[in-house]
Amino acid sequence: MNGQFVVLHPAHESNEKNNSESGSSMAERLESLENKVIAVINNGKRNSDVFLKWLCEQIQSRYPVKQIVWIDKSNPSLPLQNEVLWQLRSCHAVIAGVGD
Repeated sequence: MNGQFVVLHPAHESNEKNNSESGSSMAERLESLENKVIAVINNGKRNSDVFLKWLCEQIQSRYPVKQIVWIDKSNPSLPLQNEVLWQLRSCHAVIAGVGD
């Protein structure tokens, strides 16, 4: 790399200019959570498990999801292992948290 980095704004506006500059685009929004498999990644930061478990309870009480897959990262500073990334391919959505 040449010492430059790209800052992505979380309120991404989808248009050809943004997509060509960043090389990325937003994922398609799910129409429904019905019969969907949702992955939840607990990155191991303090109290992230408490919040994410609460969030899972809220999702399951409000939406007819098929399954929630819980993943614990061993170290918040390290990327997920390849086996886990392959497992995520079978999920319709991924919730990763929490940041600081």
